[in-house]
Amino acid sequence: ALKKAVENLSHYPNYRIIVKGHTGLRGDSAANRKLSQERADSVVRYMVSTYQLAENRMHAVGYGSTQPLARKPGESDRSYHYRLPRVELALVAADI
Repeated sequence: ALKKAVENLSHYPNYRIIVKGHTGLRGDSAANRKLSQERADSVVRYMVSTYQLAENRMHAVGYGSTQPLARKPGESDRSYHYRLPRVELALVAADI
């Protein structure tokens, strides 16, 4: 998934990348925030070392469990909690 994302990002060289880490709803909120930050940092390191993206173009943020996904209609608890831990990429226009 990251390889495809990097290929798409190459079409937007003037944009910054926000790497957003998330966790599930359970557990200590401070520990979740730390874990989500570590996830986001790990993705940034991977993209820099593997795809040579400029590190100053990316910003990692750990949200912990503060931004859960919407639950799908009829979705089981197990499926829902499985989808929550994730890393998202967002493009932001850079100041020119």
